[in-house]
Amino acid sequence: IKLDVIQPLHAAHSILGQLYARTGRLEEAERHLVQVVQRQPEMQLLLSTIAREQGKREQSLSWAKSAEKVYRDLLALDPNNEKARVLLSASMIAQNNYPAASQALTDGLARDDTPTMRTALGDLYSRWYDVQSQETPSDLGARLALLEQGLRYNPANLGLMERINRLMGNESAEAEKARAVLRELLTTGKATASTHFVLGIDAYQRKNLDEARLHWERAHELAPEFAVVSNNLAWLLAEGDKADPERALSLIDAALKRIPKQPDFRGTR
Repeated sequence: IKLDVIQPLHAAHSILGQLYARTGRLEEAERHLVQVVQRQPEMQLLLSTIAREQGKREQSLSWAKSAEKVYRDLLALDPNNEKARVLLSASMIAQNNYPAASQALTDGLARDDTPTMRTALGDLYSRWYDVQSQETPSDLGARLALLEQGLRYNPANLGLMERINRLMGNESAEAEKARAVLRELLTTGKATASTHFVLGIDAYQRKNLDEARLHWERAHELAPEFAVVSNNLAWLLAEGDKADPERALSLIDAALKRIPKQPDFRGTR
């Protein structure tokens, strides 16, 4: 009889805690979730988020560290546990340790190149970019490097592309400032592959295809392993007055060799 009572009660606490969390009733959510966290350790991440949103920084970190231990223990038993690896990364993000969060996922990617790992990496770099935008808004180079790295792992990630479009996709003062910074990197010889990649996107959006091709060619020279550059350059080379379909095919085949499960690349091919 005792078990029959406890199990429904546990389920009720769990369901109500998650419901209250989704509807912003954080204190009530916390009160229910602490009743189930011993039997449902995965709730520690949700409790970490709830504590952070309530301004309880130390409590949030404590829950995140507890969650980290749970998922490290699970991975010690089974290093191929994909869900545990993604949640380990999330627990590191909750501690604002983005390098460790990335490492957890890239270790998983090295074991098995799955869409789940690549999606998680793309989302991670989107969040990391947002954090850097708040903490060091003047360091555009570092922020672009994060966008580039994220796109290397997940070329079609909507969050990453949205941030690039937000950065350069209009004629706002912020976009013009970003262009000025990028052009200064060009004139001082400090431009990276990501600099040329973003300037190429900007030129393409303005329908200046020759300029876009120039930037993507340079990005490809600097980082031939940057698969999304190979994809974009192949797209430009596939048609038009200056088409070079043989080279376009070579470029997209190289991109697919690096990321064979990327649907956008197959569409380009």
